[in-house]
Amino acid sequence: MTFLFGYSFLKKGWTKEYSGLAKFDLITGMLIPYTIATSLMIIAAGATITLAPGETSISPIKAASMLEAAGLPALVSRLIFGLGIIGMSLNAIILHMVVCGFAICEIFKLPETGWKYKLATLVPVPGFLGAILWSKMGTWIAIPTSAIALILLPVAYIGFFLLNNSEKYMRSDMPRGGRRFWWNTGMIIAISITLISVVYYLVKVAPTYFTKL
Repeated sequence: MTFLFGYSFLKKGWTKEYSGLAKFDLITGMLIPYTIATSLMIIAAGATITLAPGETSISPIKAASMLEAAGLPALVSRLIFGLGIIGMSLNAIILHMVVCGFAICEIFKLPETGWKYKLATLVPVPGFLGAILWSKMGTWIAIPTSAIALILLPVAYIGFFLLNNSEKYMRSDMPRGGRRFWWNTGMIIAISITLISVVYYLVKVAPTYFTKL
């Protein structure tokens, strides 16, 4: 989303005159749906799914049985959970394919149409092997991937922070006065939180997976 939404604005030809429309698109197309969907998922999981002492993960069958215990019929609970997993997988792979297609075309100056673009979107597809070979390679793939992805988030935030405080880059659009102060304050808080989460994950969480091997 960090890449795709900004890039899509540029490809639409939205200039400074469209800033109001761009903000409206971001709020209604990303912020509100993402906040509602994430909140509902957290509330539903917190109300129905609990881990036993010492558990760090839960099997899909057990999660479905907990939904059943919450009052849903067995078939419905398993369908809901299964379709949810499939939906998240399809959403993630499609998003990654679109972003990779745009990024590769941008790097190599290729048109975002035709067979070259379609071939570029196939870069993440080998990831499906993870589902097939998960029992043998899951830990060795998931932990480094999660760590790298988590590290990239504060890197993106720091990049945004530096760019928006660069008069050479932003020119007359650089935030100033109170707007700049509050924007920088929010970004510093976001950067600090993500950096703390990265350190905690690398020091506390990731090593526990390898000690169980």
